Amino acid sequence: MIVISSGLLLLPAGCAASTRVSSADSLNSISESLDESSSATATAALVAELVAAGRMPAVTADAALEDAVSAADAATHALTTIVVPDGETLAAQEHALEVAQEAARAVVTTRAWVGGASPEGSGPVREALEQSRSELQDITVQVEELLEDGES
Repeated sequence: MIVISSGLLLLPAGCAASTRVSSADSLNSISESLDESSSATATAALVAELVAAGRMPAVTADAALEDAVSAADAATHALTTIVVPDGETLAAQEHALEVAQEAARAVVTTRAWVGGASPEGSGPVREALEQSRSELQDITVQVEELLEDGES
């Protein structure tokens, strides 16, 4: 190890971390991020349902949706940081990211609707969440199938 006076630390080449990953590791990480996104979307859908039915005050709904927005954001960020070893896994990652980003938008729109910033009624908000939930489920199944194919 070499320390340079500016505080920069240099490691000898033999100590460098490897970025080599397996497709199974990458697919597992994609799956975990999709689970996070699905959870955030399900939370937003439940909140929207309860608010529309008058069974949850806006302040409580906003707090729950703030957490859902954070989780959706974390899921999309995580999907951007996964290192993938091949084209097939990259395609799955890109598709998962698109779906997770759309789900995050639906969660954000739900929060705006609850806060009164969105003139839409609950119908379009809830439809967008349901569409996102369905797409998240579909891509999750695809990722799981790729994992199973890799194990055989």
